[in-house]
Amino acid sequence: MVTRAQAVSRVVNEIRGLQKDEAPNRRTILQMLEDKTTFLLSQKVGDRSLYRESEIITHLKCFELEKDDLIKCEVVELRRCNTLMKSKYKLPDLISSRYGEAILNVTAIDGTKMFQQITAHEYATLKNRKYANIKRLLYLIHQGYLYIPDYEIQAVNLDILTLRVEEIVNISGCSKEDCCKSYWDYPLINSDKLAEAVIKEVIQEFIGTFKSIPIDENPNKDSNIKSSTIQ
Repeated sequence: MVTRAQAVSRVVNEIRGLQKDEAPNRRTILQMLEDKTTFLLSQKVGDRSLYRESEIITHLKCFELEKDDLIKCEVVELRRCNTLMKSKYKLPDLISSRYGEAILNVTAIDGTKMFQQITAHEYATLKNRKYANIKRLLYLIHQGYLYIPDYEIQAVNLDILTLRVEEIVNISGCSKEDCCKSYWDYPLINSDKLAEAVIKEVIQEFIGTFKSIPIDENPNKDSNIKSSTIQ
């Protein structure tokens, strides 16, 4: 996999070969790479082609939940639950599309139960039905937290789409990731094909920018002087 450090280094090396007076900021380049990756992934979620590239899906295992106070619950519609479970931690920032946040599956750890996503409004509508007896296993997301109404469960597994894979080590109850691993040593995205496409796009964007800047005939590392010549 192409790590964040490797992706940024490739862009920096290409740019320095084109523009010797400019040394791009690594964090700025990483942000550009991640923005383009997010855009491409959002497209894949939107056109439903995501499942053809399963390697880009992050598996969050043993995501722990605990009972939430029904009276103090921030989601008003959930205060009518029989019981309510809330995740101990926030989910990493998820890729979003017109279909919502990219959560592909929520299942019990043993895989025997699958939960269906619902909105707070939809849940309230179900509860308002006369003689309502909600037997489906449901979940919803509110401000980054996972909620499971009317069913007690201590942990679930999730398949999600996120660029913040480094956060999994802190929120998974059974993660085997190295907690001392550097932020820069995590992959840009778990797909070499997608990473290559993103890197090339960012390089092309810098090339287009540099073509619009006057050439410095006397490179002197001073970005404020572009067009002067030695007389």
